[in-house]
Amino acid sequence: MEAFLNREYNPEVQKEISTLVKTNIMNGVEYKLKLVNPSPERIIHLTNQMKFRLQEGNGEIKYEIGITDEGTPIGLAREEMLQSLSNFFL
Repeated sequence: MEAFLNREYNPEVQKEISTLVKTNIMNGVEYKLKLVNPSPERIIHLTNQMKFRLQEGNGEIKYEIGITDEGTPIGLAREEMLQSLSNFFL
């Protein structure tokens, strides 16, 4: 994961990014701002949500990290991104 971030994540690069399409319940895409230090209850909720998205997405799901629920990309600090990605492998 560290290698991925070193290769792909560059917070200094500024891009013009418009608001993304709001999450559609049937499209297998989930926006999350960050997944840092989730409580056990939050992990259960996220697990159930992921199962639902996998069913709706025919076995595929795409998580957009650093995006608000409304679809606005705001990004994350490198450490928050690393922690968020690490939580997918709990």
